[in-house]
Amino acid sequence: MISTAQFEQLLGLIPEYPGTNLYMVDGEGFEGIEHIVLKTKQIDARLDLLSLPAVMAKNTKYDDHTSVFVKEFTFEQERYNVHQRQYDFIFVAVDAGSLEDIEQSSKKFYRITKNAGYVFFFSKPEKTPYIKQVLEDNNFVAINTIDISQDYDIISAKKMHGWEQV
Repeated sequence: MISTAQFEQLLGLIPEYPGTNLYMVDGEGFEGIEHIVLKTKQIDARLDLLSLPAVMAKNTKYDDHTSVFVKEFTFEQERYNVHQRQYDFIFVAVDAGSLEDIEQSSKKFYRITKNAGYVFFFSKPEKTPYIKQVLEDNNFVAINTIDISQDYDIISAKKMHGWEQV
């Protein structure tokens, strides 16, 4: 996984506007969570932190019921949204190449992303071209790789209103 310093660089992309909706999936006990929680509180944003069962107990300490909400999560669940909202930034801190059905997951992430919102997937370099193609096939645009780690690629994708393939 990427280091916390690299994740802090990535968090620099989040504008410092109050009311920004953030969403993060943690499946591997990612150490960068403390940084996104701190950023959330600094800019008066809102974070929905979704944890796979293996790391749920570790992440409950961040739940303050005002700006940070922690909930158990599985990729197989029918819907990914929490609190009936859409998100400006979504971070998937799970190796995207290890997901059994990345296509279904990308469709579900697309539905909960605001127009002009971003989704960031962490991926091993050998899986990156496949994941980028899946994102493109599922209506994401401006798909790029951010090179801040040798072990993982960070794939950024944007949802734009009216760009869906019909």
